[in-house]
Amino acid sequence: MLYESSNSLVPSALSRCSSLRVQRRLQPTHGTGLNKSTFDRLHDTAQKVLYRVSLYWQCHQLQERSFFIKRRQVPLCARCTGVLIGPVLFPLCLVRFSWTVLVILLVAFFADALTQFLGLRSSNNPLRFASGIGFSVGFLGVLYGAAKWLLNTTA
Repeated sequence: MLYESSNSLVPSALSRCSSLRVQRRLQPTHGTGLNKSTFDRLHDTAQKVLYRVSLYWQCHQLQERSFFIKRRQVPLCARCTGVLIGPVLFPLCLVRFSWTVLVILLVAFFADALTQFLGLRSSNNPLRFASGIGFSVGFLGVLYGAAKWLLNTTA
């Protein structure tokens, strides 16, 4: 206990209350400007949303294939996290990729997943994450290009 009362007449509940106040003051903010409880609430909300996404996508959520934030497992594996982040990054691509690059991104994703599934090699989380992002960017690029082509041919 951080607070010990020298007066035996002080109830133990009061000393615990003072102890909690001292503990709250000593909690670090980790340089974010947010207090710990606000960060924890945001983190808990993000965890709940990602968990629902993982149930919908039926992600395997294996520990060795997932990222950890503050010693808590992200509810999506690294590859699914990349697939989820890819659509956010797609509009940021200032250069529209050629069909060849988009197909290479898709093939790289399937090659990474298939060779790992068949046990030909072991993958790591950064590679899984990158192939997931590549898949999303490649898939959305093909979709965007196909939609653009259809609009030009029907107009």
